[in-house]
Amino acid sequence: MSQTKSTKVLNVQQLSKDKVLLEIEIAADRVKKAIDGAYREVVSKVNIPGFRRGKAPRSIIEMRFGKEYFYEEAQKELLTPAYIEALNAQNIRPIGSELKDVFIEEGKPLVFKIEIQKEPVFDITGYTGIPLTGGPIAVEEAEIDSKIEDLRNRHAKLEVVTDRAAANGDFVIIDYQGYINEEKSDGIKGSDVMFELGAKKAITGFEEGIVGMQIGEEKDLFLKFPEDYHSKDYAGKEVRFHIKLKEIKLRTLPEANDDLARMLGEFNTLPELREDIRKRLIESKTEHQKGHYREQICNFLLEKNPQVEAPEAMIEKELDRIIKNYEIEFMYRRMNFEHYLQATGQTVDDFRNRHMDDAKRNVKITNILSSIGEHEKVSPTEEELKARIEKLALSVGKTYADILKHVEEHGELVYMREEIVHQKVYDSIIEKAQITIDPNYKCTHDHAHGEEDHDHECGDDECDNPEHHHASTNA
Repeated sequence: MSQTKSTKVLNVQQLSKDKVLLEIEIAADRVKKAIDGAYREVVSKVNIPGFRRGKAPRSIIEMRFGKEYFYEEAQKELLTPAYIEALNAQNIRPIGSELKDVFIEEGKPLVFKIEIQKEPVFDITGYTGIPLTGGPIAVEEAEIDSKIEDLRNRHAKLEVVTDRAAANGDFVIIDYQGYINEEKSDGIKGSDVMFELGAKKAITGFEEGIVGMQIGEEKDLFLKFPEDYHSKDYAGKEVRFHIKLKEIKLRTLPEANDDLARMLGEFNTLPELREDIRKRLIESKTEHQKGHYREQICNFLLEKNPQVEAPEAMIEKELDRIIKNYEIEFMYRRMNFEHYLQATGQTVDDFRNRHMDDAKRNVKITNILSSIGEHEKVSPTEEELKARIEKLALSVGKTYADILKHVEEHGELVYMREEIVHQKVYDSIIEKAQITIDPNYKCTHDHAHGEEDHDHECGDDECDNPEHHHASTNA
């Protein structure tokens, strides 16, 4: 990891089990740069009689504002980054902090003391020899066949059809306009929209009404939105759709042969492709099995360790994380989280309250895993941390250096280390567990504490709603 020479932890004082006082020094040159920056910011904005803007001597500016003003502005710039750098260096996961003392003087290092409330460490029992149950890991030929079909569909071609009417299975391109009480609705319209007939992604009667239409034909469909339609503006409303069919396309799939394998660029024959699919399915099922085990571990350790608490500050941070994950999920689905809250009649506070129990549980699990890691002296290696950052960089299309800079500057490095510790704790517990393989085993619970980045499962109603599309894009 990158190192900074401008910040140094001078002293670490353990005040209590979960509280520590850090004395941190920021190098004099960095302090000077911040003070100079504060001066330039002020002099560029104020008018001083007798001087052009930006040209007043520093001594005049200091007389008007006082040196303390520039010291305070420099502190605003310096303290947070230095605090985060110290957390990274000491690998401290804070749940709260209080600034105790600051010494700043031009030409000298800035020294400050900050009291930090750390994530609590508990005495955890019962994590060796946990009874776990899983199912056998096997791959059926039918599963491989299904993946081959997925690949055929993914590489299918759409060919224009001109000599017949639209039929189920066709892809059609249409223009449509909806009318409610014979008033044109701006929210129910589309131009050059493609539908797969028979896919049942539109309201009942819409796709069915297009079947049998000829290219260039126009038609009215008199339909009704379901009473429970996700948009209250249209739920239960009767609508006249005016539709024009512009194109019909037929999907043709490549044959499942060596040519399909070569099309993917990695294989020469279909058997090679099938063997690779089998390998990937086994890897996927193994990871899925671990997910089952992790959930059983969480349930077992929560029950065995009722003394583990969930501090309020950690709960609030976990709720923030849950909401952020929802916002990202909705963004990927090209939807707006705030609009979803409005459509479901919720406020952000309502949403947070609904997820309060999940947040408490997640925090307790975090504290259990971190406490075991602390007791067993589990820590990530530099190679493991680097691999995690490289994986994240690859997933978001950034460079390793960009991601490292981001996680260091935003205080996320300590939590990335914590995630690796949690994974290693899970692996160690599974390795020492009493595992029973049951051919009839079925997973009956959500995987609430994810393997990689704490991807806790959301409630069923929220998970389903992003699948609903607005009337303007999918009637």
